[in-house]
Amino acid sequence: MILIASLHRDYVQESLASIASQSLDPTVRELIVLCDYEDPEFHEKVRTIGGRVVRVAPGPFGPKIAAALGQARGEVLCFLEDDDRFTPNKLEEVDHAFRSDPELVFLRNSYSVIDGTGRTRPNHPFRAAERAAAHRLGSRVFLPGPGLEFLREMPPIGLAFNSSCMSIRKEVLGRFLSVVNIANLRVLDHLLFFAALAARQSLRVEARPLTEYRVHARNISMGGGTAGDLVSQRAAWSRLVLPSYETLLQAAISLKDPALVREAEGLLEVQRAYALLREGGRSAAALRAARRSVRGRRDTYAVRSEPQLPYALALFAWFPWLGRSIYRGKIRALATE
Repeated sequence: MILIASLHRDYVQESLASIASQSLDPTVRELIVLCDYEDPEFHEKVRTIGGRVVRVAPGPFGPKIAAALGQARGEVLCFLEDDDRFTPNKLEEVDHAFRSDPELVFLRNSYSVIDGTGRTRPNHPFRAAERAAAHRLGSRVFLPGPGLEFLREMPPIGLAFNSSCMSIRKEVLGRFLSVVNIANLRVLDHLLFFAALAARQSLRVEARPLTEYRVHARNISMGGGTAGDLVSQRAAWSRLVLPSYETLLQAAISLKDPALVREAEGLLEVQRAYALLREGGRSAAALRAARRSVRGRRDTYAVRSEPQLPYALALFAWFPWLGRSIYRGKIRALATE
C-alpha cells in the first residue's frame, strides 16, 4: 500500500484515516508513505498505524514510484493519492482477488465521487458516462492477448484513469520501469495501465466502488490549481504532462510491441489534441490536422473513450470563441464542490 503525500496536505489526513480503518488484518499489509515535505505530526501518525515514511523530492511521479519499489516487500502494490480515500473493504477485496488468481497482474476498481468536504456526490457530472458504463459492464477478468483485442470491445469506462483505483503486481511494474525513462514521468495511472498491458496477463475490472475520488478545484486532472483561468490552468497542465505520454510511447517502441505502440500513439494524439484546444489561438489548419490524427487512431481505446473530441476540434476550428465558451462552462460544472 503506497500513499503519495504531496500536494494536498488538507486532505491527506482523511486518506490516512481511510487506510487505518481497513478491514484487512493490518499485520498482512504494508504501508509506505511517499512524502515530499516535512511534517513530524503527520509522520508520527503514519508510524502509529504501522507505516513508514519515505522522504522523496517534490516533482514527477516517476522517481517517487522507483523509490517505492525499492522499499516495498509485498507482491502487490496499491496506490492512493492524497486527496482520495479508500472504502473500508478496499484492501481486503484486492488481497482476495490477487490471492485467488495467481495470473492476475492488474486490478482496476470503480470509484464514487466525493466533493471537497468529503460528501458523496452520486449525481456529479464528473466522468458520469464512464462510471455508468463501468456499472453496466460489471466485474470481469480479461486476458489482453497479443493484439490487445479486449480493448476493441471494452466500453469507455475510464480503464486507465485514477491510480487510486489501481493495484498491480510489483514484479510487473518493475519490469516495465526498466524500459521507461522515469526521470520526468508525471502520469502514474497511465504508467500502471501500460505496465499491465505489456505483461499480457490477466486484468480484472471490478465494478464495486472501492475508492472515493475527490473532485475539487485543485484536482491535478483539472490543472492542479495553477495560476490563471480554468482553461489556462488546464493548458499549463497539458504542457507539463505531454512529454510523459511521449515517454510511454518510446517505452512501447523499445519493447517492439506493435499493439502497445498503437495504443500509446492513440493516447498521445488525444493528449496533443486537448493541448491544442486548451492553448487557444491555434490555427484552424492545426486543429483540422489534429482531428485527422485522432480519427486515424479511432481503433485505439484512448480515442474511442473520447467520442466528443473530433467534434470539439471541428468546433474550435470553425468557431473558436464558441468552443472556448462551451469548454469553460463544462469545466466550471466539473469543478463545482
